Amino acid sequence: MGLISYCQRQEELVAREAKLSRRVSRLALLPKGRWYHFWDDAVMEGPGQVSLDAPLEQIPLLVKAGSILPMTEDEKLMLHLYPPVEGSSEGCVYSDAGDGYAEWRIDRFEMVRDENGLQLTWEQQGDYPFPYKSVQLHLHGLKLQQAWVDGAEVACQGNVLECDRFEKVYLRGGL
Repeated sequence: MGLISYCQRQEELVAREAKLSRRVSRLALLPKGRWYHFWDDAVMEGPGQVSLDAPLEQIPLLVKAGSILPMTEDEKLMLHLYPPVEGSSEGCVYSDAGDGYAEWRIDRFEMVRDENGLQLTWEQQGDYPFPYKSVQLHLHGLKLQQAWVDGAEVACQGNVLECDRFEKVYLRGGL
C-alpha cells in the first residue's frame, strides 16, 4: 500500500502510511505555501514532496503558516500561532456547555504580520462565559524578543506568553 496524504483542515496536512510497516519515514506531497512540522518546528516550502520521520507513536503533522491552532490543557487555552508569511489570517474557538441548547460563544482571533513581528487581536461573540482560567500563546516561526498585552510590556518565557483575556497582543520577534 502507499502514501495517504490529506488535509484534516485547510491548515493541517497529515501524512500516514496506509499499511503499518517498520519504515520510519513517509513521503508527503505539500500544497503551496510555508509549512511547519508540528513536533519540531522545521520549516518546509511547498509545493513539493518531502520525507517525514514517522515513528509509529507519532503521526507526522504539518501546520500551514497563517494558522492559529487552539489546544486545551488543565483549564488553559493554548493558542499555537504560526504567523502568515505576510498579511493577515484568522481563526476561532467555539465554546458552549455541550448540551446544544444554551448559551454559546465564539472567540475570534486575527493575526497580522509586519516586518517586526505579529499582532494578535481577540474579539468575542455570545454570552457563554469564557471557560478557561488562563491563556498561553505559543509563537512558532519567530524568536520572541518582546511582548505587549493591551499596550503594557510583559515578560515571556522563550516563545511562550502566559496571559489573561486580552484585546490586543503584539509579539516582536525575529527569525
